[in-house]
Amino acid sequence: MSHELRTPLNAIMGLSESLIEQTAGPLNDKQEKYLQTVNESGHHLLELINDILDLAKIESGEETLNIEKVDIHHICEASMRMLKQQAKKKNQNITCEIDESIKQIWADERRLKQMIVNLLSNAVKFTPEGGKLGIEIEAEQQKNIILINIWDEGIGISKENRKFLFTPFVQLDSGLAREGVGTGLGLALVKELTHMHHGNLTLKSEPDQGSTFTISLPWNPAKVTGPLPPLPKKKPKKETLLRVKGKNILLVEDTEAARMMLKDYLELRNYQVSLAENGLKGIAKAREVQPDLILMDVMMPIMDGLEATKKIKSDPLLAKIPIVGMTALAMPKDREDCLAAGMSDYMSKPFEFDELLDVIEKHLSSDKKK
Repeated sequence: MSHELRTPLNAIMGLSESLIEQTAGPLNDKQEKYLQTVNESGHHLLELINDILDLAKIESGEETLNIEKVDIHHICEASMRMLKQQAKKKNQNITCEIDESIKQIWADERRLKQMIVNLLSNAVKFTPEGGKLGIEIEAEQQKNIILINIWDEGIGISKENRKFLFTPFVQLDSGLAREGVGTGLGLALVKELTHMHHGNLTLKSEPDQGSTFTISLPWNPAKVTGPLPPLPKKKPKKETLLRVKGKNILLVEDTEAARMMLKDYLELRNYQVSLAENGLKGIAKAREVQPDLILMDVMMPIMDGLEATKKIKSDPLLAKIPIVGMTALAMPKDREDCLAAGMSDYMSKPFEFDELLDVIEKHLSSDKKK
């Protein structure tokens, strides 16, 4: 499912991004606006696909948490920034209040942020124009728990509808609910991720009186010591000017749309690009052109990317060439399989061009240093 959904989405997002950057020629204002809508819709579809895969990983027992010290203040600020524009469109006010005794907690930072963002997103969606919503975080020190309350003054939820709240693929058919879009997976994910943190998710709500979702998590401040690592700085948007590289990249990809998209984009940045449509032809082309780097799709006919990588790495003349796996498969084992086959890196489709350029530059630079 991951591969079949992500492969066409990779072409939609990649080609629209390429056109927005005017790689195929200048655009008028209306064309650019249409393409922005296509690209934004692709990103929204990717979010829905990721939700489905996240739930599948949790239910299959393949998802694990990366528990570390996190600053709850920074997580709340980041979560609010992600919803700022949506709330602004509805003239809503988002507030945040945090108990001063709470500084750092043990949690998976990415997943905790995902939980708060999902609940805040629902609050924005189901709160009318000009309404209020926010985050309140408090500590119950005697019980050794932290309570993360996401509240709103929205339409509320009736008792008869609450039993459907945490059921995947179910949306409540009432009022503002149908104004939103989604799979109904957000709350199901929050519940599962809360349980993985050994916590609990509860709800207080009345129709037309708003709702408060509460995530309760274990809290042991005595064990939280030492300074927090510095916050990562947001990377500036890359310039879309030509990059004089002169390096030869071999692209092994069975999907014609993806070959065309990536070839045009990389050649515009002055890379030389050779093509092959399956692993067997990729090996032959690698021997012929001796590329500086190989971009290798994984699922291909005749010979897949894993087998092709193993054969390339077993050839003394090709063994040092960095190979970057590109696959629409997105489960944890897929990355492990790529690296075990001898790939230097792995990218999950669909990806943004900036990400691709970062990976290419990283491996070409390291190769240059050697």
